[in-house]
Amino acid sequence: MKSILALLTFSVAVLLPATGNTQGCYMIDKYGEQIDLSSICEKNDNSSAPTVTSTEGVFESPIKRHQDGIPVIEVSFNDQETVEMMVDTGASATVLPPDVAERLGIEPERTVRASTPSDREVEFPAGRVASMNAGGAVAEDVMIIIAPAVSTGLLGQNFFSRYDVSIREDVVEFRDR
Repeated sequence: MKSILALLTFSVAVLLPATGNTQGCYMIDKYGEQIDLSSICEKNDNSSAPTVTSTEGVFESPIKRHQDGIPVIEVSFNDQETVEMMVDTGASATVLPPDVAERLGIEPERTVRASTPSDREVEFPAGRVASMNAGGAVAEDVMIIIAPAVSTGLLGQNFFSRYDVSIREDVVEFRDR
């Protein structure tokens, strides 16, 4: 799975609060290095509980867990079935394992190529889904790459490209651009 994540992910950025007595804002890059982002983050009011927002154009999806350091949220497909997906800010496309794609009725309609970090190209089948919904953030007619090596789907840029995405302690926030 690590090779597929590396294949489809250019970088993974996760904003996390610092541990200990001080609050902070930082990013963990794909090498596990911490990068200080305090100069661009909002000030923390020391409230650790997530708040439910009623702001128009802002949608929150609770983080269920983390997998390999990446937040996992629930995504509804065609308003019928909910699937756990990793929010992969570095993935250009949304990816599902074949069993989930089959369960959702996604038929491969073409083949797409992805480049690996070693400049090797790999082909994957791809289909489409009518709609996806994550906490009220919606995308329609989304291309789905079907990759046998992933066990948990990846929610990529083709889903959230029209949103500004903030990964908070307990929720992923999608804000209309």
